Amino acid sequence: MAGPGFIVGRRSEIELLDRFLLGEATVLNLFGPGGIGKTVVTCMWQEHARQQGVIVASRDVAGGVSPDVLLQDLRDQFAGYEGADADAAFAEFDRRLREHLILSQVLQASGGAGSFFTALGQVKDPSGLAAALGSLGSAVSDQVARRLSNRAAFERYWRGADRILADAFCAGLAGLMGRSAGVLVLLDTYEDAGGLDDWVCRTLVPALPPTGRICLSGRNELARMSFDWADLDDQVIRHPLGELEPGEARSYLAHYGLRDPQGVQRVLEVTGGYPLLLMLARQLARSCRGWDSVTGLELRDRDEIAGQLLERILREEPVRQLRDLLELGPVAPWLDPGVVSAVLECDAGEGRRLYDLLARHSFAERHPRGLRIHDKIRDLLLDRLRFTDPERYADVTARLDAYFARREQQAQEESGGAV
Repeated sequence: MAGPGFIVGRRSEIELLDRFLLGEATVLNLFGPGGIGKTVVTCMWQEHARQQGVIVASRDVAGGVSPDVLLQDLRDQFAGYEGADADAAFAEFDRRLREHLILSQVLQASGGAGSFFTALGQVKDPSGLAAALGSLGSAVSDQVARRLSNRAAFERYWRGADRILADAFCAGLAGLMGRSAGVLVLLDTYEDAGGLDDWVCRTLVPALPPTGRICLSGRNELARMSFDWADLDDQVIRHPLGELEPGEARSYLAHYGLRDPQGVQRVLEVTGGYPLLLMLARQLARSCRGWDSVTGLELRDRDEIAGQLLERILREEPVRQLRDLLELGPVAPWLDPGVVSAVLECDAGEGRRLYDLLARHSFAERHPRGLRIHDKIRDLLLDRLRFTDPERYADVTARLDAYFARREQQAQEESGGAV
């Protein structure tokens, strides 16, 4: 469980990681319900592994991500390690990734393979292709030109592209091994992996070098996501994440100012050792300026208790500036200042101010593109909005769809089709 600069418990998970890094298994699967603390444990693992001399890269796959984007992001993170010559290790991967991006952009610019090739599989506009490739300069290899020469060659490459990239990436990992105690990849919010899961299971994991390890953290056990994981059963350690122990929960409350035995017992009766509920109780106490506010809740299931805590927090004055953002922001898969402005229909300056305010709030988590509201809180707030104001939910959804479409079009215009 984490607060600003504070983590309590989870020592057994650190010990588990140490055994995993030294053992024979390749995959560590951390799973549990929303709000149980998976992201905190993943961050702890990342820091601990680095302290042990392991080269680490991580990615939150919320919202889905393609294999090429994932591998490029991970490779960029490895480049930041002092003493690890990532450029030399990943030279072949970098070359193959450039080829892949060129092929993708040429096909995208021409409207796809159906528009690019004739019915007989030949290039419809050879001179236009030559001009397009020529504009990319030395980045275009003869191999790229051959793969675009006819549809059969292109489709043969495209069917195996994700495997080609994975093999080259894992060869790069092997090239880093001599300068480290191993390499660790951490993927969080793995329940959102979607089609990426099939590629991770069938392609990436089998290609990992002997001391390469991957941690997959999400709500679901891997076996529930795909039957294919059964074929790798001897390579997977499955670890369900439980609640904090009573002593750990008491330490958390004491750190945030609640030491009175009766008060501690009262809060623990409501929250137990469930990290999300402890965090919400702390937020409510801070908003109301006292732990006495965490009383009178109906003791049903965790979601209902969390919902009641959220309702109380949203009514408090210290949260007033963020109330609209907390109520409407969960419609967006992630938030940055521009998304905040689109959600709330405010100007750029106000969007930036509210984004910065949210970044300091316990509701917010880091996301590859900015911030996101904690996944379980997001679920609760979305359900609340859909039920209480479906028209407002539909309006924000339509506004965000239009905003992201404009943003994508602008990005394509700025790129001008160049890699």
